[in-house]
Amino acid sequence: MRWFGLFLVVVGGLLSFFMASKMWMQHAMISTAVPVDAMVNESRVEEFRGSKGRKRYRPLVAFTYVMDGQTYESRRITALDMSRGGRRNANEIVGKFPAGVPAKVMVSRDFPSKGFLDATYLDTPYTLLMVGVSVLAIGVGVFMLSERKRDPAPVDGATPALWLLPVGVSLTTRWMTMLVGGVVWLVVLLAVGGHYVTMVGFSNAQVAFDIFAALCITLAVAAIARGVWVLFISRIFDEPRVMIDAVRPIRGQKLLVVVEQPAKRHAAIDAMDVTLVCTESITTGSGKSKRVKTREAWSELHSVLENAQQDASGDRTVVRGAVWFEPPTSTMPTSAPGEWEMQYDWKLRLRSHAKGPDYQAVWTVVVD
Repeated sequence: MRWFGLFLVVVGGLLSFFMASKMWMQHAMISTAVPVDAMVNESRVEEFRGSKGRKRYRPLVAFTYVMDGQTYESRRITALDMSRGGRRNANEIVGKFPAGVPAKVMVSRDFPSKGFLDATYLDTPYTLLMVGVSVLAIGVGVFMLSERKRDPAPVDGATPALWLLPVGVSLTTRWMTMLVGGVVWLVVLLAVGGHYVTMVGFSNAQVAFDIFAALCITLAVAAIARGVWVLFISRIFDEPRVMIDAVRPIRGQKLLVVVEQPAKRHAAIDAMDVTLVCTESITTGSGKSKRVKTREAWSELHSVLENAQQDASGDRTVVRGAVWFEPPTSTMPTSAPGEWEMQYDWKLRLRSHAKGPDYQAVWTVVVD
């Protein structure tokens, strides 16, 4: 998942950079443009084939004009020369600018060779910039919140010998990524959307922009809300320590799991359980007919509080308990027709409850 997150970061970053430059160019050309007399030399509707082979239409209007004593020729309809609409829209534009008729065009002195006919702000760079920023933000979230694969570390002085399972993603990393990242994400979206609405007016905003803006802003707000939720949990619980008595547990042999759950002094933990889960993935077929079916092949839940000890120190209370699991020797599927490959993934799930939201965490365990 970390590589997928990195891929989203690269794609979102490139799209955001490209669209931000387009947005800046459009604003610079329109805001500094002045009307100039021009002569329309050619005006027609051009037919072409789209990427899916369908007929598409676009207006082709060629005109010449003089800027600072130099003659230029341009075919730009808008500042970014991104034609939109179908045949009807193309006919309307061509009808407004017939060949052989003088016309007023807009030209920026900073871009004298890029004269254009329509000074309307296109929503395309704004919409795609918001999409790019959202893909970038999601990629950062996936990268930061993906579990880091690390080996268990031996616990010094533990009797019997115990190995500490590494925390995949800490509470601090989780709430900071979602809350801080979500706020930055939302601010950028509001800045981009606000600029577009300011330029064209709220009532003139395109439907596509409205839809994508609403979707992206909703995702950002959801990330912020989730970050606030995790921050609230971190004010009740601290990171637990989960230890096992075998680096690589063996099927059919008992596995000791020791849990230490710190909580704030005011939080009374009234429920804490650990579940060992085996997930089975069956791959059938190959190539385009390849299918992967996943099911929970086996699970076992134990309450930690039954034989737990509670130690109060300073402003924290630590609940410490131990449970035993016995992974089954076989979790073969009941049916898997044809050729198939099978993979098992084992995880430990911890759920701790006090007055408020539950703390939940997952650790990967390698079982032989």
